[in-house]
Amino acid sequence: MPTPTTLGTFVVVICLLASASVPAQGVSYYVSASAGNDLNAGTSPAAPWQSLARASNAPLLPGDRVLLRADDTWAGEFVVGWSGSPTDPIIVGRYGVGAPPVIDGGSSMTTGAVYLDLRTDVIIEDLHLIGGQNTVEFRVCDRVVVRRCEIELASNYGVVALWQPGIATIEDCHIHHCENDAVNAYVTAVNVRGCNIHDLGTTLLAVDGIALHDSFWPVSEISGNTIVGPFTKAGINGSRGPSGQGSRFVAHSNFISGRSKRAIGVYGLGSVGTAYNNVIVIAPDAANLGGGIVVVDQATLTAHNNTIVNLNVVDAGPSFLADQAWNVDVRNNISYCASAESMHWVLNSTAAALMERNLYWPDDDPLSIGGRFDVNTTEIDFAAWENLGHDPTGLVADPQFQGSVSSMTATGARLQFGSPARDAGEDLSSFFTVDFSGNPRPFGGAWDIGAWEFSVPTPALSMTQPGGPGTPLIIENTGLTVGNEYFNVFSPEPCPGPVGSGIFLGLCATNPAFLIAQVQAPVGAAPFHFIANQGAVTWAPVSVPPLTLDAVCFDFTGTQLGPVAPVVRVAIQ
Repeated sequence: MPTPTTLGTFVVVICLLASASVPAQGVSYYVSASAGNDLNAGTSPAAPWQSLARASNAPLLPGDRVLLRADDTWAGEFVVGWSGSPTDPIIVGRYGVGAPPVIDGGSSMTTGAVYLDLRTDVIIEDLHLIGGQNTVEFRVCDRVVVRRCEIELASNYGVVALWQPGIATIEDCHIHHCENDAVNAYVTAVNVRGCNIHDLGTTLLAVDGIALHDSFWPVSEISGNTIVGPFTKAGINGSRGPSGQGSRFVAHSNFISGRSKRAIGVYGLGSVGTAYNNVIVIAPDAANLGGGIVVVDQATLTAHNNTIVNLNVVDAGPSFLADQAWNVDVRNNISYCASAESMHWVLNSTAAALMERNLYWPDDDPLSIGGRFDVNTTEIDFAAWENLGHDPTGLVADPQFQGSVSSMTATGARLQFGSPARDAGEDLSSFFTVDFSGNPRPFGGAWDIGAWEFSVPTPALSMTQPGGPGTPLIIENTGLTVGNEYFNVFSPEPCPGPVGSGIFLGLCATNPAFLIAQVQAPVGAAPFHFIANQGAVTWAPVSVPPLTLDAVCFDFTGTQLGPVAPVVRVAIQ
């Protein structure tokens, strides 16, 4: 038993830890373009400042906040004039009810909407940032964040971070209609998470969704983004720039689609790219001369558990391309070539290459050129590819996606219950342990191939009479996957043996037609046949005469039998 002394020490330690982890409560300053005055104190919504310049020149301290009024708009550039600390960043955000505050950088070719120079520990959040040359610019900054912002109409970059080997984070932002890259980094590393990027410029020759140039340290993380082309260069691009260091990045759980030279590219000596759990759709476009995942010019690539749907209509755009690469490790990926011209691989003069447990479909030769694998300009089929030592444990099979290949989405790349990619992959838990959506790997006996682990939860069915004898029956389903199709089937003939010992998914019936009639019920015939719109559903109470009832719930999404719930029994009174 703890003594009073040890308990007292424990309480003191907990209090010290708690106080150390809570940031200091700083001062909040309010700014309103429509109702403010720079002569006001600025410390309450009733007496806000008016101009961004007034806020920029204020002597803010770590932990302070600058809050812009909702529905207000400021023209020109907000130059952030202060720094926070690692434990107490300064936050620029919003107050009030209404649309996000707007900072409009206009059509300037030299300034933007938000500018930070030689600053650290600043968070920009919940704003609508428009125009300027670079809408958000971090120059020689570290530990700076822009989150939950809409960023649009830059004449150059949406967000640019440069000249400092620090870190800039862009998360949960909507970045669109910029003439150049949505995010561009030089030397500075970037974490880009949960962003929606689309409609970038097509007139410049090298527009990327996210571009890294010599962003070597720390390692950049690009995750959970939706990046939609067209791009004149890449969705995600890590390259060697003027400083010659190369870029290092990890790209995972992204959905990348649309015309581009490549979805993910790793370029130049010193560049190291890791790509896993990405879903990539290569567009059916005659101008689409690139491919899925590309590594060239002595760069290094690790690509695991990606799903690539290749709709390309020119053979210059394979799912994978390695050209004079330094080292390539490609395992547990799916390449689905959905047109006559699309290729699985182009492999040229690569120093070291490891390919294992990849699934390819199909392995045909529709153009009579030799196959869908190009090795040093010679096209071959999978058997010849395998004879070269590549993919000795690879598969040729239809992966059986849940969605349509011609209009593939991120969730459409999930596997059907009977997919040959299930439990067919290599255990790569030394690299990562989850799938595209964060579900743990493996779900079954072994890892699945591709970005999605087949992890449909097993549904559950319960039947109760909470009101007691003579009251209605309450039927509830839990463990449902939103969008999946389910059946509840009931039998008033309990099995004479153990519950669930019948031949009809665990049910017994001397008259199977009674069960079949329930399975033939149309979608929406509650509670027999339904599409789940939430993870659990409680059906309207049903009055049932006294009897013993067995029931089962099963998933039947995409005409494939999925997980089946254990049979349950209730004695209705």
